[in-house]
Amino acid sequence: MRKSQNKDAIQFLLDVKYLTQYEKAFQKLSEQLRPISNGGEMIIAKIEERNLMDANYYSLITAKNSQEIKSLLDKIPESQYHKEYIECVGLEKEDVKIITTVNVEF
Repeated sequence: MRKSQNKDAIQFLLDVKYLTQYEKAFQKLSEQLRPISNGGEMIIAKIEERNLMDANYYSLITAKNSQEIKSLLDKIPESQYHKEYIECVGLEKEDVKIITTVNVEF
């Protein structure tokens, strides 16, 4: 039997107020967390039409399997990088609102 090549991920639909600020902060966070991601990726995409739950950004964090995604989700919020990211994008001021999250396998 062949081992599955699927990856697990968590996706976020977001309402972002300051687009350039968010993109720069996300890219910086992604680069800073690369050493602990163990081959996982952090990806963002801009949603032009706001026709998906009124979101204007989509982000995806991938990992090799569900255990790796859980490990990443446990590590990321504890990092100093993530604390700086939250402050930079204004998450607590609701300049970035998380509309929904979904766990996916692809």
